[in-house]
Amino acid sequence: MNYEFIKKIEELLNNKHPFVISTITKFIGSTPRQTGTKMITYLNQQGSAIFGTIGGGKLEFEVTRDAAQMIEKNGISTIKEYSLDESHGMSCGGTVEVFHEITNKQNDLYIFGAGHVGQALSRALTGGPFTIHVIDERSEWALSEKIPESIVRHNIQWDKFTASAKWDGDTTFVVVMTHDHKYDTQIVEDILKRKSRYLGLMGSKNKWSSSKNYLLNKNISETCLNSVICPIGDKRLGQTPTEIAIGIAAQLLSLLNKSK
Repeated sequence: MNYEFIKKIEELLNNKHPFVISTITKFIGSTPRQTGTKMITYLNQQGSAIFGTIGGGKLEFEVTRDAAQMIEKNGISTIKEYSLDESHGMSCGGTVEVFHEITNKQNDLYIFGAGHVGQALSRALTGGPFTIHVIDERSEWALSEKIPESIVRHNIQWDKFTASAKWDGDTTFVVVMTHDHKYDTQIVEDILKRKSRYLGLMGSKNKWSSSKNYLLNKNISETCLNSVICPIGDKRLGQTPTEIAIGIAAQLLSLLNKSK
């Protein structure tokens, strides 16, 4: 891996751009490049872009196409075999095995409520695989020094935030834990109209039963409501804000890594 290739990876990492490193891991017969050859695929305003080359021609086109789709669909790293015969527009006659390694995937975690548990959850997941957003209209909580500097803070009413937020359902995780049960239910109602990979509500079974009845009366289906996780976390770990936060963090990480 040469210096320019490493510099490009560093640039993409610093800019938080997801990208795919495609590496030839095996070849059979005649192929344009050898084992270990690498290429980077990433997305820009013009569509997909590459850095380096894996051999040009139809092979490079197919590899770039597959890598771009992985980024767009938030896919997982995978190995794929490509044929270089005439049916694929190539005359080399060999086959190439390519490892597509997706890197720098961004998963957004929105924590509605910067109370004691919200702050503890932001600390527990700092440095992990989430870009963490904390939303709270109360400035003394949203701007608290107990929230790590790396966390994105939104000192704004929840409805004003969701009105302008950009959502990618496959990479969006939402935890609702505001200071007002009415707000919690309204936020859950709003998020259910969108798409998210995880929607958790902090509270008891009785709280969820009350919220669920309200949402059913708002014509939200039972199937849709069954996607909401409530209670969240693991009560066996304890009841302090830190213990509750650790349980929620474990739940989020377990789901995130389930498909890997």
